[in-house]
Amino acid sequence: MRSFLTTIKNKILNFAYIAAMYCAFRIKVFYEDTEQKKNPIQGIYICNHMAHYDGLVMRSIFRKIPLYSVVTSVWYDKKWARALLFYDRSIPVDRDNPGTKWIHECKKVLNEGGSINIFPEGHTSGSDAVMNEFYPGFLLLASVAKDVPIIPVATIGKYQWFFGERKKVLVGKPVYFDKKKFGLDPAKSESYAEEFRTLIGEMKEKLRELK
Repeated sequence: MRSFLTTIKNKILNFAYIAAMYCAFRIKVFYEDTEQKKNPIQGIYICNHMAHYDGLVMRSIFRKIPLYSVVTSVWYDKKWARALLFYDRSIPVDRDNPGTKWIHECKKVLNEGGSINIFPEGHTSGSDAVMNEFYPGFLLLASVAKDVPIIPVATIGKYQWFFGERKKVLVGKPVYFDKKKFGLDPAKSESYAEEFRTLIGEMKEKLRELK
């Protein structure tokens, strides 16, 4: 009985959580492949990182799949945020000393049919006009995890509560990772990460034209 009540409570909280995100920021989502709207695919989702709300928005958009976000462990030191992060399905990583624990946790999620959300910039840019350098951690994960695609996601628009600019998101077509292209050369990984940064930049420009 307790398990049943917990399930009901979580469903109610999940519905309220998603409704709050869509109502607050008036999220509008576009898809380069409309099939993904009906049937989201498993993979490693990467997105430009404007603000801390980005993770909550991603969780709301991809509510049909178990999506886990990689977040800085600094947030786990904040008591008020810890419960939300646990509920929001997150995997902590130390930005200064990442180690491999987060890789193993992500692999476990992927092996169990879940998906991973990573913000390659590592920290917020504060604006949709610029993007920081992409760190290649998402490529490292893709190189050692099961064969799942990388799905680029672009987002623009300020986070303005209830009024003003809408938040717009474009979900790109899946990119099936070429492990041979990546190899073990750090220079190659940085170059490949830059290709994804360029791709998301182009998607942002495309998104500005969509209504």
